[in-house]
Amino acid sequence: MSLEPSYFDGCVILGQGKAGQALRHSLAAAGIRVSAVVSRSLTQNEAGDTPLFGDLATWAAQGFGEKPTVFVAWPDGRVAQAVATLLELGVPLKATVHLSGVCTPEVWGELSQRCAVGTFHPNAVLQEQKRIPKASAVGIEASDQVLCDALNDLADRLSLAPAVSLEGVDRKAYHLAAVTVANLSLALVQHGITLWRSQGFSEEVAQSAMAGLLRSCADRLTEAPPHDVLTGPVARGDVATVENHLAFLKETPAQNGLQETYTLLSHQILGFTNHDEATKTALTQLIQGASVQSKK
Repeated sequence: MSLEPSYFDGCVILGQGKAGQALRHSLAAAGIRVSAVVSRSLTQNEAGDTPLFGDLATWAAQGFGEKPTVFVAWPDGRVAQAVATLLELGVPLKATVHLSGVCTPEVWGELSQRCAVGTFHPNAVLQEQKRIPKASAVGIEASDQVLCDALNDLADRLSLAPAVSLEGVDRKAYHLAAVTVANLSLALVQHGITLWRSQGFSEEVAQSAMAGLLRSCADRLTEAPPHDVLTGPVARGDVATVENHLAFLKETPAQNGLQETYTLLSHQILGFTNHDEATKTALTQLIQGASVQSKK
């Protein structure tokens, strides 16, 4: 079902952090008008022709020709505060949608009795003054079918991947997946940069190399599952190379943090493999022995 952009035309965005900015730029590119932005960090010059308000009360005091849809782009922990303020101000709304991957439907409380409510959560690394990256996965949930159809249509208009429903999904597990891939992986990238820098490579060269490695891995994941994408000494049963890595880490005190990470993840990666029993036993003993040493 394809809806005209009028459902979201004239919408309001609360907050101009990375998520709020990404949504604003994406809506503009899709030809969907934002009637107001509520933000204390944005300047009128940055907002362009879009009316800018410093707080919800000032925005609400202007009056409305028709009920707007409000997108709440405040941090996860402040969504409940936004809901409480909207209720207190008694603003007539068509719908309220938050961009949180953590908040459950319970956050809406009484507001769900006054308007349609929902979730529109892009799984993407967002940047200031940039649109939501194309083909990003987006999770949606809505209190009625009209809003659900509109959010699915919005994902299509913004050139995102087909939306996935968050109905009945444990938001803790859902959001943890995004944090693990998009945030925790950066600790590994930093380890890689540090290792290259220790050998005389410049920060720029090291970062570019690690970014290229990560990009090639991500590209392969669009075609194959992780166990088929896996490369490296554990994947090929190269005991000698793993032994060399662990010897280097043991001899380099500055890499103590990486030693623990290397052994933990290598042990998990070993579970992806189909090595013969002798190879698997040799790798297991080597990795577990190093893990014990790293904790001493």
